[in-house]
Amino acid sequence: MAKRYRTPVEKYHDRVAGLYDTIYDGDPYWEIVFAITWKNILRYLPKSTSTRCLDVGCGTGRWGMRLLKGGYPTDFLDISQKMLDQVAGKLLRLGKPFRMVPALSQDDPAPAAVDGGAILWHASI
Repeated sequence: MAKRYRTPVEKYHDRVAGLYDTIYDGDPYWEIVFAITWKNILRYLPKSTSTRCLDVGCGTGRWGMRLLKGGYPTDFLDISQKMLDQVAGKLLRLGKPFRMVPALSQDDPAPAAVDGGAILWHASI
């Protein structure tokens, strides 16, 4: 079986996934950027926490984890499997159920939602 082609972007993010959070955590500049960003995201959230949300290009799941902790069922999508592995580790530590969906072709059926949990999509936007 031939190896699946990985883009340079996917290769880079796979390589840095384990260090990604440490690049930004504790830096006052990024803490301010994240606070401002979250304040703006809040304005667009649905009123009902039963509405599924999607964190596109989720990386290690900074925003999707906040949505999930806030009660929103949340899907995470990223081109990097290693970034999704970081999200999966965080979900495991929180005791949140999730399903990992490998790279899909356009003919594959979408998986069923996970009650109160997340779906992690390995895909490109």
